[in-house]
Amino acid sequence: MSHEIRTPITSIIGLLDLIDPGMLNENTKAKIATIHRSAKSLLIIINDILDLSKIHSGKLRLENNEFSLVSVAENVIDLFTINADKKNIELVLTIDPNLTTIHCIGDGIRLEQILNNLVSNAIKFTDSGTVRLRLQQVARRQNIVVLKCHVTDTGIGIDGAELDRILEPFEQADLSITRNYGGTGLGLSICQHILSLMDSKLQIESQPTMGSTFSFNLKLPFNDISEPQTITQTLGQRVMVVDDNPSVCEIIKEMFLFWGRECDAFINAEAAYESYVKAHKQGHGYDLLFIDWKMPIEDGLSLASKIKHYSQKQQSSTPPTIIMVTAALHAEITASQNFSDDYSVLLKPVTISGLMELLQQKNMMDSVSTTISPAETDSIELLKQTLKINSPPHILVVEDNSDIQSLLEEIFDYLGVKISIANNGQEGIIATEKDSYDLIFMDIQMPVMDGITATKQIRTSYNSIELPIIALSAASYQSDIEKCLEAGMNAHLNKPINVNKLANTILQFWQTRKSLEKTDDILLALDNKSCYQALLEEPDFKVEDTAFKHLNDQALIRCLRVFVSEFENRYNNWKNEGQDWSVEDKIAFCHSLKGSSANLGASSLHQLAEKTEKIAKEKSDVSLENLMNKLQETLGFLKRLISVVDAN
Repeated sequence: MSHEIRTPITSIIGLLDLIDPGMLNENTKAKIATIHRSAKSLLIIINDILDLSKIHSGKLRLENNEFSLVSVAENVIDLFTINADKKNIELVLTIDPNLTTIHCIGDGIRLEQILNNLVSNAIKFTDSGTVRLRLQQVARRQNIVVLKCHVTDTGIGIDGAELDRILEPFEQADLSITRNYGGTGLGLSICQHILSLMDSKLQIESQPTMGSTFSFNLKLPFNDISEPQTITQTLGQRVMVVDDNPSVCEIIKEMFLFWGRECDAFINAEAAYESYVKAHKQGHGYDLLFIDWKMPIEDGLSLASKIKHYSQKQQSSTPPTIIMVTAALHAEITASQNFSDDYSVLLKPVTISGLMELLQQKNMMDSVSTTISPAETDSIELLKQTLKINSPPHILVVEDNSDIQSLLEEIFDYLGVKISIANNGQEGIIATEKDSYDLIFMDIQMPVMDGITATKQIRTSYNSIELPIIALSAASYQSDIEKCLEAGMNAHLNKPINVNKLANTILQFWQTRKSLEKTDDILLALDNKSCYQALLEEPDFKVEDTAFKHLNDQALIRCLRVFVSEFENRYNNWKNEGQDWSVEDKIAFCHSLKGSSANLGASSLHQLAEKTEKIAKEKSDVSLENLMNKLQETLGFLKRLISVVDAN
């Protein structure tokens, strides 16, 4: 039922995403934006109602996967930054630095859902001031962390008599709330139920006109992902933060103290300038300054100019690095009269990833922590450029809903790719028997034959390298994704479809196919080369330091045959019985493959086997899916190489 309810609204959102704002006048653009916001709001309500039905039927289940608290919190802040800006509310994120070096085990998607709801409500019911999301480490024992999450606002507040009632479904503090602010009253009830599954509960502190704080504690297992110190000596030892909002000062100060630097914070320009001059005269001046642009009495650019002028007069002084902090657009502050090209800009809301990225650009940090998700590149433009110099891929879309079919035709046409369409899994199988495709995008829930069944049948004819299959589904929990991967799919894309992610997926799997074609070209030109030379030219092999350079082709091929025979049998065993493999079986397999691939010079396979073995030992379990895909790819290349040598 959820599939049928979500599908129409995902079609609407997808088509709206394709409309080019540059082709519209301002009036039409505003109407389209209103439709887009309304559609997304409706999707949120639909998801809430579906969650409520799961709660009532006892079918709401939690996932148990590794996730980054930093990524979860920053996703929430990114989602609501524009909404906060429109109301002139300062949105602040504070994360305990100790939480940046761990990945927790639990349901990160549901945690993000709770925080989204709390921050959304805080912004909705706040007309001015600040909304703050804070993640705090309360305790850490062995591999368990106790975490406290707070969302605090300066909004309308709630009367004490209403606090219990607002946690009931479809309830708000009073009727005027619904009339003035909208909403269904479902969100908090759902949050409370999810927290109960996490052995926690929502706590509320509030007074009318004084704002509210919603908080909860979580006890989660974690994996330590600490990295070596990444701050470089270029940064210096002393840091100053100047911002009239103490919360922003606290964020930056906590991080630099965590990184082993001295950091002082000031809430006005006058005190900051006096401290800067005093510190310089005492011989321990500041090396790095973070200055808020818009502050009362004296703004940040005026303060920065005074400090820069003072430093220039002190000829023996090395001028500090100045970073302007602002919620305004980058272009707006750089166009200001007092802005200097020497200054850098850090945009609000200040996040750990934004701060670290800026420090890396200034050569003050060696690398960005793995807790931070890399920003998406513009895959749409990259795909379009790639298509200018390559023939487009032949893509099959298996989807039963005619509206989604039309949407996908529009999206792929926008990307410059033509598609074929099958209406269900059975038609998809027939299509692959009649024609050759580079990629398949497969819906999951379809009449006649579903996507999982169709994929399993297609995999009897094509492996995951020969014909990648990508799931298209609104079901985005890890258990849903794992079902797709176990059936033989290569990846999973959520509905509503993100066009940039779709383009990135096409590039990723289409380029893999193209690299295989390039490998085949190398093999076809083997007439005048030795087998050893062919391996030298293969990017995934480094055979210079192996014994192969001393062997003739016949001896080398015998070694390759032994490897192919052994590991093709073990691969087939995994396909048939892998679900029964113990952790010890997986570790033993990885260890064996690591040694054999090293002897073979298959460097990419060796590195992946080594990494997978390490993860299996540290975490007591690991998926072998990626390693097996790489093994299958390597076996395919070696079998083609052997057949070419035999033919010659």
